[in-house]
Amino acid sequence: MFYFGSKASSNLSQLFYRLMADTDTVGVDIESVSLKDKTIVGVGIAPTTEDCFYFTEGEYHHVRNVLANDRITKVFHNCLFDLEELWYLGVARPVIGDTAYMARLLGLPGSLSDLVVALHENGWADRLYRACNMGALMKEYHAKKTTEMPQEIVAAKCADDCRATLMAYRAMCPHLDVDTQEAYDVDVRMVPILLAIGKRGILLEQDRVEELISTYEQKVTHWRHVSGILGLANPASPAQVSVALQKRGVLYPKWSRGKYRVSTDERTLKFKGDMLAQMVLKFRADNYFLTHYARPLRGKIRQYSHYHLDAATSRMSSYDMNLMNIPKGPARNCFIPDSGWYTCADGSQMQLRALAFESQDPVMLRVYENDGDIHQETADYFGMKRTSMIKSVNFGMVFGATPETIMDTANVNDYALAERLISGWAKKYKVAWEWINHMREVGLRDGVVYTHFGRKLFVPLDRGRAHAMRCAVNFPIQGMEAECIKRWLIACDNRGKFELANIVHDEGVFDGYYDDLPDLNDFAPFQCPMNVKYIRRWE
Repeated sequence: MFYFGSKASSNLSQLFYRLMADTDTVGVDIESVSLKDKTIVGVGIAPTTEDCFYFTEGEYHHVRNVLANDRITKVFHNCLFDLEELWYLGVARPVIGDTAYMARLLGLPGSLSDLVVALHENGWADRLYRACNMGALMKEYHAKKTTEMPQEIVAAKCADDCRATLMAYRAMCPHLDVDTQEAYDVDVRMVPILLAIGKRGILLEQDRVEELISTYEQKVTHWRHVSGILGLANPASPAQVSVALQKRGVLYPKWSRGKYRVSTDERTLKFKGDMLAQMVLKFRADNYFLTHYARPLRGKIRQYSHYHLDAATSRMSSYDMNLMNIPKGPARNCFIPDSGWYTCADGSQMQLRALAFESQDPVMLRVYENDGDIHQETADYFGMKRTSMIKSVNFGMVFGATPETIMDTANVNDYALAERLISGWAKKYKVAWEWINHMREVGLRDGVVYTHFGRKLFVPLDRGRAHAMRCAVNFPIQGMEAECIKRWLIACDNRGKFELANIVHDEGVFDGYYDDLPDLNDFAPFQCPMNVKYIRRWE
């Protein structure tokens, strides 16, 4: 055990528990071998902003005692990362706080080292606390792993972070207004739910996985063969694609950022009528699916993921692998329930309903109040069939309502047509369009927008005016959807009987046959029917 502080004691354990008895909040941090190897090498606990203890292998029972003590709030910076590694101590639902969540809600820097500087500059902290980036420290010691550094240096760094975390928590708490406090409480309450589904994983059917891999390997081989016939040896090489398509007169160099460039990205090739350009896109799509979704499932009994609450819109996200982004269809079909049944529940057109509610557009509200079909309503107005393009136009308005957005979402290869679709939509849903323009102005002016629940969402103004305007429209919509879903999932968790297997933005995937899930309508400020289906494998 290491101690960092000014108190004299011949028995560090006694000093630790004496200080713990006098506090109800502590700062906690872990140190792992590296970012890739998350094996814990030590855990720091700071009972005060002046004192910190660092525990190593053989001493983690002290850490468990603190985690299990519900009287004490354990404050982390990015708690999901630390708690995933502390899970094995057997405390699934410790009382926690998180300074990264607070900082995001207050529009402050996300990294701890930058946060402590901002708090001091704002006058929220009485002095500048030290917090060091481990990457920089490892570089200083020419180390690739913390185990290659002096243990006392790693311990001191952890102690600095623990004390800085505790200071930041105490400095920010007084600045949380009622709405921000509620948003923070919701996020903290989601932590044990996300930890649990990350640790349980989802059962895989390996026979189906092998079929999937075989199918996509054949597709990739086919596209390579066809591309070769058309003069492109390696469709995975952007350089070769560029040369081949220039020879075919499909692409031409354009002056960009000081020199002539040839882009072969999806947006450039998407609307090219050339056969080879389309082959390249098909190859890329199938090869990406093979390498990111199919092959990574091979040989696994269960697939695990890591869930986070760090999206700018307050949505949940996952990585390694991203189970929220697995496309519908054959990849999802590889996942099967332990119980034999999945209960999948989601909100019907939540984002469009949120747009109708926020804007109070009378036409949109009428459609939803009468259980109508907003896509059919739009199609009828344009005198068109209810196609995927019409649906994409409606959803495209939620994602920024620009011609570029419509071209991307609706696969429209005509800027003028995209403009006409927006113009027609704006006439059909006049009040919603006025709200969209108003939010653009607010986002550019204030740099912040709000969800219906009062959560602040900060508009990135450093990525250009067009991007900021899209975010100003989209953030309140996606943010409201996320707020509703999180409150609903918390209600499901409070029942203690529903086994949550995965979350996909507005959908909960439960392992078991449940016909008594809480009603999503109870957690949305607008009428939102809940679609529930019972399936034998994920779809």
